Amino acid sequence: MSSLSTLTGGGDFSPLIGAGGLFREVTNGSRHPYVIPTLYTINNRSNSWTYTWSNSDNIWTNYYAYIANGNDQIRAPWVALGAWKANTLTASNFETRTIKLVQYALEGTAGGNSNHDTTQNNTSYGPIGLRSIFIRNFHPTEAKTITLWGSVSSYWSSGYDGASLLAVDPNTNSYSTGGCVYTTMWNYTGSTGNVTFSANYTIQPNRTVMFTLQNTMYYWNGGYVYRWYDYNRFYNLHATFGDAWIQPDIRMTYTALTMNDFDYGDITQTSAHRIWNRCAELYGNR
Repeated sequence: MSSLSTLTGGGDFSPLIGAGGLFREVTNGSRHPYVIPTLYTINNRSNSWTYTWSNSDNIWTNYYAYIANGNDQIRAPWVALGAWKANTLTASNFETRTIKLVQYALEGTAGGNSNHDTTQNNTSYGPIGLRSIFIRNFHPTEAKTITLWGSVSSYWSSGYDGASLLAVDPNTNSYSTGGCVYTTMWNYTGSTGNVTFSANYTIQPNRTVMFTLQNTMYYWNGGYVYRWYDYNRFYNLHATFGDAWIQPDIRMTYTALTMNDFDYGDITQTSAHRIWNRCAELYGNR
């Protein structure tokens, strides 16, 4: 295990993440995961002090939660990590709430249903929830195809809403990647309290892929406080991780948890690979 020199002055980080650490990984296909962590973020999509909502981040204009095009694919990982550009004096960019949580799977399910209250006065461009999971194929030579099952709530009002599942693949068997391949595995354009899906993806050997499940919250009740029904979960994870070579990448999860990367330069370029690069800096390349 490499040292986390930037934070500990060269001290060994293995007591936290590693085979025998607090957050244990299984790297040899010997058993199923000890834990399955996901990252969950909420973005209110509010862009003014008067609580009006918008489909625009005022940098790239339209953002479609159902991942309508390549621009949405490139931005989605940063929205999922709460790493969007900081609000200006006029709050002209997406408002990411200070919610960025690690939520662990219980009995094969990560996430579930909850209520989300806002003070905005329009049902268009509703708040979005994003759940990300980093899955690694630890097999040294064999590609593995996994299935992800999910269920979400969705609201369709403005044409920029809906739900989606995005795969972000570093396109190399190393954290030292220079770019990612983006695949929209599933999307949905409609209003419902619950829609379920399954989708397959093949992970190459010794590679970690980021999967982000995004949903527009379902409008439930109005008044001074708007109440939204938020349902965002992966389930059947016991089957997703049925092959013991398929494991959560704990290093990537905790890299993403602490990463905002506001100094990302031109955001119109693909930059999600910086998550993998940062993981190599913190925990060593693999």
